[in-house]
Amino acid sequence: MFQKAKSSNEAATEKKTYPFNAKAAQEQNSEYSRKVTLDVENLVYALSSIVSHSKIQDKDAYWVAQESFLIQSKAVLLVKSAENLLKLVFDLKRAYLVNDTFHLLEITKQRNARIDKLISKNKASLLDLQTTLDSAILDLKAALLNK
Repeated sequence: MFQKAKSSNEAATEKKTYPFNAKAAQEQNSEYSRKVTLDVENLVYALSSIVSHSKIQDKDAYWVAQESFLIQSKAVLLVKSAENLLKLVFDLKRAYLVNDTFHLLEITKQRNARIDKLISKNKASLLDLQTTLDSAILDLKAALLNK
């Protein structure tokens, strides 16, 4: 229920954790490489199998039906491998967008600088407008008093 307040020594000896773990990044990189290699091998195998079964020669109806089934199954493997590669590309893009904090911080700094510049420009315009308005009011007062 009640927590002990940290003393200054406990706060000083607290471990710092870093968001970037090189080992985890290396493992993830090797996992992506393994997936890409496996899917590309599946694509090559399925395509070469389709080409080898598509040879034109004298075949009976049973042989043609069997080859068409094999070609359809290889086409399914081809499509699944292509979908896996597209999903991998999507995952890599998302990971890049989420984990690219340096770029996001740079964009934020640029936007803040632009906003600050616009705010200072507006403040300067308001001050100029205020001085112009004050001088116009003084001129009107002087014109009224002189009549």
